[in-house]
Amino acid sequence: MGHCRLCMNETDLSMSHIVPKMFYDYIKSNSLTGGMRMTITPNRRVEDGLKLRFLCKECEKTFNEFETYFANKFYYPFTNDSHAVIESDDDKLRYFILSMAWRCLQYDFEFDKEMLEDFTDNEIIILRNTLNQWRIWLLNKDFNSIKEVTSYMIPTLGISMPSYTSDRMAGHDFKIWDVGGKKETFDYAVVYVRVPFFIFLTVVWGSRKTMGKYRVGRKIRSGAGDISKELRFIIEAHQKNFLVSKEKISEKQIQSIMEKVARRIIG
Repeated sequence: MGHCRLCMNETDLSMSHIVPKMFYDYIKSNSLTGGMRMTITPNRRVEDGLKLRFLCKECEKTFNEFETYFANKFYYPFTNDSHAVIESDDDKLRYFILSMAWRCLQYDFEFDKEMLEDFTDNEIIILRNTLNQWRIWLLNKDFNSIKEVTSYMIPTLGISMPSYTSDRMAGHDFKIWDVGGKKETFDYAVVYVRVPFFIFLTVVWGSRKTMGKYRVGRKIRSGAGDISKELRFIIEAHQKNFLVSKEKISEKQIQSIMEKVARRIIG
């Protein structure tokens, strides 16, 4: 028993993925070993991404319906044709993106105590209020209000960066930028969600004029425009963590990986 983060009812909770399961399934199905490794535990092979008792069965079902819609209408067609034009003026797409951003930010707000230590009391109040507002909109399927949230959907096949891998990672982050490094300027804050072939940004506060071609509500194409310096910073940080974790894999695990790859290739 526990309280569902979405409807707030006290009930039995399902094991919910913070980043949707379908993205981890894609990574596993395209892995030479058939498994995954987390950056924090590179020597341990895992079968699934981050999940915990987070939502009740009904709310989990609601989110799953929008995930299925996104997968069938946007994700699978794009992975089969990376040059496809994405018609992103779609209420269900906006709902799906916000549902991911809300889950990621809610998880960090509850469990990432180190993250909260970097924020002021006023910033924490705004984060708490934003999370609650997003929760209400998602619970009520308030598409008109959700449409007012600025989000970006960026095909990563168009990104040119050293050692960048567009189809092997999934994860999330939350970043705040303050003018001149001074806290509480509330310049810009985003939830970042990275999955194979896409990056999603959801704005918590502030605005930027860059990346307009990737803003949800427009026709989106691969390589349609430059990414912002803020997004490049987050990508580089995640990529660094990925490369560092690879270096930490032990010789024993490297040998085990090679044996699994050989077995899958030989059949």
